[in-house]
Amino acid sequence: MTEKNAPRRKAANAGVEGRVAAVKRLVRITDDGAFASLVGDRLSSPAAERVATQFVGGVTRWRRWLDYLASTCYRGEFDDLEPVLREILRLGTYDLAVVGNAPHAAVYQAVEATRILLRPGAAKLVNAVLRALDRKKPWKTDLQRETLEELSVRWSHPDWLVERWIQRFGLEDSRRLMEYNNRPPAFSLRIAGNREEFEQVMTNAQVRWQPSPWLDDFVRVERLQPLMRGNWISSGAASVQDESAGLVVRLLDPQPGDAIVDACAAPGGKSRYIAERLGGKGHLTAVDASKSRMHLLEGLAGSPNVDAVEADFRDWAAANQGSCDRVLLDAPCTGLGVLSSRADLRWHRTPADFDQLVPLQRELLSAAAQAVRPGGVLVYSTCSIAPEENEANADAFLSAHPEFQVEPADIWLSEDLVTPQGYLSTLPQRDGIDGAFGVRFRRLAD
Repeated sequence: MTEKNAPRRKAANAGVEGRVAAVKRLVRITDDGAFASLVGDRLSSPAAERVATQFVGGVTRWRRWLDYLASTCYRGEFDDLEPVLREILRLGTYDLAVVGNAPHAAVYQAVEATRILLRPGAAKLVNAVLRALDRKKPWKTDLQRETLEELSVRWSHPDWLVERWIQRFGLEDSRRLMEYNNRPPAFSLRIAGNREEFEQVMTNAQVRWQPSPWLDDFVRVERLQPLMRGNWISSGAASVQDESAGLVVRLLDPQPGDAIVDACAAPGGKSRYIAERLGGKGHLTAVDASKSRMHLLEGLAGSPNVDAVEADFRDWAAANQGSCDRVLLDAPCTGLGVLSSRADLRWHRTPADFDQLVPLQRELLSAAAQAVRPGGVLVYSTCSIAPEENEANADAFLSAHPEFQVEPADIWLSEDLVTPQGYLSTLPQRDGIDGAFGVRFRRLAD
């Protein structure tokens, strides 16, 4: 191979390596129940890692649609395929139907990945199915999308989710929500230092950006890699954080000198933002019950005014009654507002999750109330768009705790994001950011 063709060969190698890694990760996600964010192995180059990441996210989001398409050209029960072969066909179908790569390249890369992972006969099958798909192009002959199942297949979501969204939002809004969930997640950054200086950093790194319409210290960027290569993220000059998470901290409105607890703190993004807002004055306690997640809070513990505590928050609150000026309870939830960034979550969730999570959320809310001093603030938030986890919990809390009242969120946030009841509510299809909910309660003074 000539020197001139070396870059092309490297790109091809990265493509195959990335696809092989993607197939392995997809099998773990689909068959072992692993979460996409926890699945990964070191690859030989950033290019291969980008390929793997793209295909893992894309195939996971579009899984149901891909299965429908692939089954039109596979003579047999698609669900009965061995896991590796099934994921290779999903990957190749995604390459053809969604990414739109050149057919010869898409087929070649999938066949090469099959030769590495399986046997020659399997490679022949992959080649035959993908070539038939390219000829037939079933993605250009759209489903009628008249029934719930057809809508769910076309937009690759579980039936139960699509049904509840259509009942709540209507057909068109539900379609827009699913379109948002199927797009690769956008990147937003919270700027920790001087904004003008960081804007110049982004310009110099040739990173396109635009300001957040909701938060003056957040920007939306097209790419993260140039900033990560320049150590601007690891140095703390900026942090990767969704705007919806930033809105919750703004609703809490930390003030220098406050005693604050972040009740379910890991992975720590909101805690870091709170610590920045405190400016070294006051104290933040970041509590989390998960031993396996405590390492995510290690960076916080180095700050002189921040403690990271491994504990069940209900026990911590009982032992620290009335000690906090502000309490943030970002409760465990279904995560139905973050299905773009958590692509696999739609396949893990079931309606039964509400039966487990809602009682826990209400328990944690009652515990949080104990920790708030008279005159103090409690913010309850989720990354869900399900009313059971949001408005219903807020209303139940107010009924059980007359010593608290709601402070309207539009005092701190844009009224465009605030419900008539005064609650923060972001919807992906409307606001272009992750779905989130927040309510700010004030404890009445004695």
